[in-house]
Amino acid sequence: MVRHIVFDIETKENLNEETERELLAGIEPPKNYKDPKKIQDFCKKAFEEKKQKAALSYLYGRICAIGLVELGRPESKPAVLASDREGELLTEFASIVNSMGEPVIWCGFNIRMFDIPFLRFRLAANRIELKEPFPIYKYDKNAFDLRDILPNGSLNAILAALGLPTKIADGGDVATMSLKEVVEYNRGEMELMRTAMMFFKQAIPHLA
Repeated sequence: MVRHIVFDIETKENLNEETERELLAGIEPPKNYKDPKKIQDFCKKAFEEKKQKAALSYLYGRICAIGLVELGRPESKPAVLASDREGELLTEFASIVNSMGEPVIWCGFNIRMFDIPFLRFRLAANRIELKEPFPIYKYDKNAFDLRDILPNGSLNAILAALGLPTKIADGGDVATMSLKEVVEYNRGEMELMRTAMMFFKQAIPHLA
């Protein structure tokens, strides 16, 4: 029997003094700016914007939550692993994955381009190993990405077009959320993602 697990990660920035210097080095105010305060305000705003984007980079970001839910079991509720200590969070996730005895197809939205490579890199950075059930690279056959069949449009756009409720926030908003808010956001997103994916269950391998 093949299990189908929908998963989704949430990320925050993970900067230190060295990486902050890297981000600051790329900020240059317009050459026509002469007022020191105007230059300072410009650089401050540009740095804050870079910090928000850093959360979406596996080089400058960290995983703070991972949501998991069974696709073919509507009665099951999403489980959200969450921690501000990335190593502990990924160790718990790896323990779950490594204990799975049956084949698994990992499902989600944009997971081939974001969640899988992000997870793989952060696992490597924390020296944590996963067994084979989890996709190793983005074209792995044991992954199904809703973008495989719907390459255009955001998840919210797809949900709206299907007549479903839309997300209350965006992944980029996670940077300013408390961990409790992240858990609630992820749990709601998992439910919506699972509902949307069931509209296209014929395209998902081995889903009865």
